[in-house]
Amino acid sequence: YAGCVSHARRPFALYEHEDPLRCHAMLHLFKGLFIHERGLDLVGRNTDNVLAVRGVDCRLLWQQILELAQDMSKRWSRETKLGEGARYITRNYDKLTAYLDDPRLSLTNRIRSRDARGTAAISQRSTLSRRHTQIRCDGPRRERRRKCGVRVRRLHRFS
Repeated sequence: YAGCVSHARRPFALYEHEDPLRCHAMLHLFKGLFIHERGLDLVGRNTDNVLAVRGVDCRLLWQQILELAQDMSKRWSRETKLGEGARYITRNYDKLTAYLDDPRLSLTNRIRSRDARGTAAISQRSTLSRRHTQIRCDGPRRERRRKCGVRVRRLHRFS
């Protein structure tokens, strides 16, 4: 299981006004991670490149992120969003850094999140409610299309 850096970064961006100095430093470190990943995309991703960049540069950034998160955990209580965000990083540090040793993993799970949301939306749409299941399938086509939410486009013949 790999953590998502976007989820770890979000509280510091949303509540930067509460602790501008530390949040700015945290966001700067996260930006460094994204810059390294973007550099890998531009140069070309292969196992050697990914492991070299992540093994040195990104690991150093993560060590600084952990230290700053530990400092913020002491300064902010659990009830605050910044304290919660800092504790998220310290609690899930191994999961958040799992991508460093595996070139197949990405910095964020953005694609997997989108896939999960898409799958949930498709299954929600495909599940018919009680109202839709009461319609007879041999009823008029227009009524059936309207109730079941099916769109039918007419095909035009071109001569």
